[in-house]
Amino acid sequence: MSEAPVLQTTLSISGASCQGCAKKIRNALEPLTGDVDLIEVNLEDQTVALPDGIDATEAARIVTEAGYPADPVAEAHIETEKPASSSSSESNVSNPGGNAEAGKKKTDAKVAEPAQGDDQVHLAITGATCASCVNTIEKALKSVSGVTHAHMNLADNTATA
Repeated sequence: MSEAPVLQTTLSISGASCQGCAKKIRNALEPLTGDVDLIEVNLEDQTVALPDGIDATEAARIVTEAGYPADPVAEAHIETEKPASSSSSESNVSNPGGNAEAGKKKTDAKVAEPAQGDDQVHLAITGATCASCVNTIEKALKSVSGVTHAHMNLADNTATA
C-alpha cells in the first residue's frame, strides 16, 4: 500500500553490487536519518533515496567515505512504497580488458608486472566486501582474453589471474 508522495533526497552511487554493500550504505547513513528503514538503496539503478530534509552533500560524503562514490542527484517527487525486498543485480567490475559497463561495480586494482617467464598477474583489489563481490571479480577476470584462471582472496584483498 502506497503512502502520500513525498520529496526525497536522491544520491547517485557506484560500486554497490550486493545486499552487503546496501547494508553498509544504510548503516553509514543511519546517523543522518535515525532509522535504516528510511534509507532505500537500489542496486540496479545505483541510487540511494533518503527522506526529505537530509543534507544531500553530507550524505554523499558519508557514502563515498564508506567506499561507494556518491553524488547528490536532485530532489525528486517519489511515491514511497515499502518493497518486500531490496533489488539486486549482477554487476561487472573494472578489469584489464576495460569492458565494464557504466554504472556497474568498479573495483580499483593495481597490477604488478609479471616477472619474465611468469604467466600469472597479481592484483591488489579494493572495494570488495563479500563473497558476491569475489564471484563478480573472478568472473570479470576470467572474461579477459588470455586469462584461463582467476582467484580472489577477500581476506587480503588480492587476486591472481
